[in-house]
Amino acid sequence: MIQVTTTYRGAAAEAVMESVATPIESKVNGVDKLLYLQSFNANDGKMTLNVYFDVGTDVDIMQVNTQNRVGQAEAQLPDAVKREGVVVDRSSPDILLAIGLSSPKGTYDSVFLGNYLDINLVDAIKRVKGVGSVQNFAAQDYSMRVWLRPDKLAFLGITPAGHLECHQGAKRSVARRPDRRRTRAAGPGDAIQRPRPRPAQGSTGV
Repeated sequence: MIQVTTTYRGAAAEAVMESVATPIESKVNGVDKLLYLQSFNANDGKMTLNVYFDVGTDVDIMQVNTQNRVGQAEAQLPDAVKREGVVVDRSSPDILLAIGLSSPKGTYDSVFLGNYLDINLVDAIKRVKGVGSVQNFAAQDYSMRVWLRPDKLAFLGITPAGHLECHQGAKRSVARRPDRRRTRAAGPGDAIQRPRPRPAQGSTGV
């Protein structure tokens, strides 16, 4: 399996599917010895496209072929996605080892443990000889809600819209929608995962 990943920051799952997943799938579809495609588009802007090939296929050659097809779709991708970059890498759907991280006395919740794993353990495990990749299944990001005082902003000559220019053109979801997943044999597929809280980076209150 070859995995294609990228992020369209500030976009809802539907926007990711229409603006990112669909153009890439249309180019990758039909690559030599392709079995089927399966994409996952989340409300945090992340897109994951799994490209499955026939058994016995040379994975190195398939990675190059997939990379070339993805390159053909880059001209159709939003500028925000181009800045993030599109990663094409070999992957395997089989899990070699599962490790559980817990707080024996219940001192820390799952959000803390998931972030602790990402910060302190994931990179170290990836450096272990023979490990190809590490996936944190329980990862949950912290989020922050900031209230702005319009009168103070107006006094400083600042408008709230000025802080959101980076998200222009990206469709944002207001309410969470139930998960939807669809897989097509040798054709465009899409799946929408349940949204996760997104951290507010570099936000300040006035």
